[in-house]
Amino acid sequence: MSEPHLNPNSGSPRPSGSSFDMQIVVQLIRSPFQGLALSTGSQWLYGVLGIVASIVGFALWTTVSVSSIFGAFLNPLASLTGGGGIGFSVYTSMFFRMIVLAIISQGLLTGSIWVFGNWLGSRKYAWRDLITYLGGIQWLFGAGYIVAAIIGLLLGQIGFLLASVTLILNLIFIVIAALEIYAIESMQKRAELLVYAIGSYVIVLGIVSSGFFGSIL
Repeated sequence: MSEPHLNPNSGSPRPSGSSFDMQIVVQLIRSPFQGLALSTGSQWLYGVLGIVASIVGFALWTTVSVSSIFGAFLNPLASLTGGGGIGFSVYTSMFFRMIVLAIISQGLLTGSIWVFGNWLGSRKYAWRDLITYLGGIQWLFGAGYIVAAIIGLLLGQIGFLLASVTLILNLIFIVIAALEIYAIESMQKRAELLVYAIGSYVIVLGIVSSGFFGSIL
């Protein structure tokens, strides 16, 4: 199975055996597309942990945002009194719901890209290969979600704006990476990948999300 034809520079991740090297993580945060240079045989863990970082960061941000919205409705004076209508157990429950939703989101996105990418692309990849590459580029965005959650506790609107930008860029980077991984050069096939993979992802995630937020309400 061939690797993506990336032109790694001197800072590209190098095989590190079974050890975990924080320098590689720093490189992936500084240059997300270096994730395409990861070895699927020896560095797949960086891809998995990149997805985990994105999932946890997204869950933290959505928990802070949704809790703030519900807190404002349940107790308009919460920000003045230092209290609120939402207890710790509700925060915890909401966080784990968002974790599950983020896992489903990652699974749907990766799955749709895997199915349609293998169908339309010049190269074919196994699940672990795709997870390694797509996870490797998400370290930066996991950090972005966490920063947005922290800022959101103090400055709600700025935190929401930062997280929104992070979410959009995360999806854009994943799409660009998918086109590179599968070596899709035809504009027609690129358009088909976008329509089929992203379209099916958005539709299914929208249905699942409505059920999640409906249960919270």
